[in-house]
Amino acid sequence: MKEKEATPVVLHSKVGTGMVKKQTPSSPSSSSVKASSLWHSAISGSPGSNNPSSSTSNDSPSSPIGEEDDVESDDDGDDGPSGADRPTTKMVVYGYTARRRAKMYEWGKKNGMARRSTREYTQVFTDSKHLISKYGLHRQAIRDFLEQYQDKSLNDDIWGTKKYMAQLQRVVDGLSDRVDISLDDLQQSTMEEGLLESIIRNTQRYHLFFVEECHAVMPQPSEHFRPDPNRAVRGQNEWREAVDEHINSQRALAGTADPQNKMPERMKWDFVVCIHLPKEVEATPLREVKSSSVGKFIKMEGVVTKAAGVKAKVEVATYHCETCGETIWQVVDSDAFMPIGQCPTPRCKTNKTLGTVNLLWKSSKFVKYQEVRVQEPSHAVPVGSVPRTMLLALTHHLTRSVLPGDAVTVSGIYLPIQRHAASRMRQRGRAKNEMYIHVFDIEKHKKGYGEQTEEAEMALKIDEAREDPEIVDKLARSIAPEIYGLSDVKKALLCLLVGGCTRQMGDGMRIRGDMHVLLMGDPGVAKSQLLKHLSLIAPRAVYTTGKGSSGVGLTASVQRDPQTNEMTLDGGALVMADNGICCIDEFDKMEESDRTAIHEVMEQQTVSIAKAGITTTLNARTSVVAAANPAYGRYNPKKSVLENLNLPAALLSRFDIQFLLLDTVNEDKDIALARHVGNVHRLGEVPQDLDFEPFGAEFMRAYVRRAREFTPTLEPSLEAEIVNHYTNIRAQERSGAHDKLKTYTTPRTLLAILRLAQAIAAHCACFHASGASKASVSDSNSRGQTRTIDPESRCWEDISDFLRRVSPGEWASMNDLESYVQKRGTATYDVIQKTIAAYERINILGVSDDRTKICMIG
Repeated sequence: MKEKEATPVVLHSKVGTGMVKKQTPSSPSSSSVKASSLWHSAISGSPGSNNPSSSTSNDSPSSPIGEEDDVESDDDGDDGPSGADRPTTKMVVYGYTARRRAKMYEWGKKNGMARRSTREYTQVFTDSKHLISKYGLHRQAIRDFLEQYQDKSLNDDIWGTKKYMAQLQRVVDGLSDRVDISLDDLQQSTMEEGLLESIIRNTQRYHLFFVEECHAVMPQPSEHFRPDPNRAVRGQNEWREAVDEHINSQRALAGTADPQNKMPERMKWDFVVCIHLPKEVEATPLREVKSSSVGKFIKMEGVVTKAAGVKAKVEVATYHCETCGETIWQVVDSDAFMPIGQCPTPRCKTNKTLGTVNLLWKSSKFVKYQEVRVQEPSHAVPVGSVPRTMLLALTHHLTRSVLPGDAVTVSGIYLPIQRHAASRMRQRGRAKNEMYIHVFDIEKHKKGYGEQTEEAEMALKIDEAREDPEIVDKLARSIAPEIYGLSDVKKALLCLLVGGCTRQMGDGMRIRGDMHVLLMGDPGVAKSQLLKHLSLIAPRAVYTTGKGSSGVGLTASVQRDPQTNEMTLDGGALVMADNGICCIDEFDKMEESDRTAIHEVMEQQTVSIAKAGITTTLNARTSVVAAANPAYGRYNPKKSVLENLNLPAALLSRFDIQFLLLDTVNEDKDIALARHVGNVHRLGEVPQDLDFEPFGAEFMRAYVRRAREFTPTLEPSLEAEIVNHYTNIRAQERSGAHDKLKTYTTPRTLLAILRLAQAIAAHCACFHASGASKASVSDSNSRGQTRTIDPESRCWEDISDFLRRVSPGEWASMNDLESYVQKRGTATYDVIQKTIAAYERINILGVSDDRTKICMIG
């Protein structure tokens, strides 16, 4: 019989701007080989043969062609079989790109690239096969760990020292809904080789193993069983599973059973398993989380910048077919899913009927889901770089556990976001995929007052400290001990941490208990440093600046949710500092339109929003600590507070305490301050001149939390004293006995006195301490002078009125000025000369050399 002539198989492949044309004559044994297989054979270097190709490997020579070129086949006959067993390959190249690719392949083949890649892929396949083969041993080790691990410090009524069996017993009794697995315990107990490394490297798979084994060794309910209405769904699922098993057994006898249509195991799990990394594992910086971390258990630190609302996420959707009566389950793993439209059971397919299915929401399984975005901490951001962010997925009990502004450490699985079909169509052609962390554990760096639990050692320290009669003074001096002096300011900030008592009336009226403090004065008196340190002590604090904050940045802004396409509210600095402290530096630099947004927050402690169809009220129960500089650079004691700060009286009256910090010249004080600063910079630690060890931030937070538990009340005698004190101040202001440039008392001052008294009482102090503190501040402001208006101040008012008639910097006649002031009868010639000399020394007035002309500087 004549041998059949080989017919050529032509393959055309467009490459760039050229075209590659391959002609391969097919033999009788390979006539059915497809063109794609021939192309793959040519690329792999072993066409038409099972024998591996042999190529010569050189010592990594440089590539003659750019790395953007691909690998093509050539007709070199050095490798693989020869003769009739090997189909010859003819390449006809059109275009420059195809020629470069052909040269690139030839270069790679000569240097052993193909064999090296094959060897690497073979090694990966072998390692994966080895790990999969250990799944059975690892699952048995996990079950033994759950059943046998013992904690000597535990003494359970049923399981004694068996830690995890006791946790499972609480779950089945309805007393808990989660099981916490510590990998430290696993590392100490198990002897299975590579188990811990496999859990960290393939966490998603082994987390499923833990859940399944927990469900397998779940004990029976005990006498402590507590019925839970929410567990009715679990009972319904168990009943449905029993019915389905009975029906499937009947259909199995008839040969119509569908073994794939079984209730998913997730429907039976009514608890969550949380795995905790060993304590020795350090947090990975966000910039070092690479593609090699996908699927692994990682730990990272960050600051929460955005927390979306909690939503119900479907985990298993349940359907019911109206035609065949079957129940269908659909497991949902992505952020969205496509509901089943037709019944997929064999019964409907055999009958060729389009069964209509209905989604049973009540029988489906939902979990709480929240998305949180964190930003890498500022100390981890390189110079000149933008901070990176990471998306977190919180489920079950972890939802609503953090708020924007919290510094946290999270542990979880680093995974890519799985998109549904519609999203994948929109993402077609994009190589990038957004990543997220499925969180198992989240820990706040600073816990709130209501979240902290005192340990026995800390509680003992607090009890010992409360016995010290000077505890309030020591706590105040522990606030920024590197800053010299300012003891009264620190005591006021300590009272602000505790605050007063919030009163909620029966008719809905609410009187705030949070205090507000304003620090105003000359530059360089450590106002900003006090604000920074206070934000580190408070469990919840937000630090911002007046110039860098807008109205919506302080209150709330309206944005569109990218997932639901709905308008949502994002809280600003004041909303983020709810139940905390908001520190605003450079308060006087804010725009007037932005500053008005603070008025409602400081008194009503709410933020009212009516934007983009959203009308709501957000809570902003925060204490405001502001720092402001004078409008003219330095504080002018001859002018009122309103003129110095350029702040409206409606805003100033909302501050409970206002401190005036002046940089006055005092030789003894300047020497002590200079020595203090020099020692701090030389030693780099807290100065040694303190007669006690300053308390740490953790102790101060615990002490303040204990103080906030008290609710001081006013005695009748103390109430009468406050009333008399307030009425006397108002009467003196009305009669002119007080300096109107420095004193202004409103009914809000009365509430400020009450809040201050309650805060001091919470620190185990008496009310007269508030009066002493107020007296010390008054002495430092007036420096021993009376509070009546002196002749020089009245003379300065007349001088400034006269000089306003001329332009700044232009000279005016000294004789005309003296005549003007003397005609008004406010000052004599000596007082006029004394006033001019005083303001000339501080560079406000300028006088000519012959003292015949005068002008206003600036």
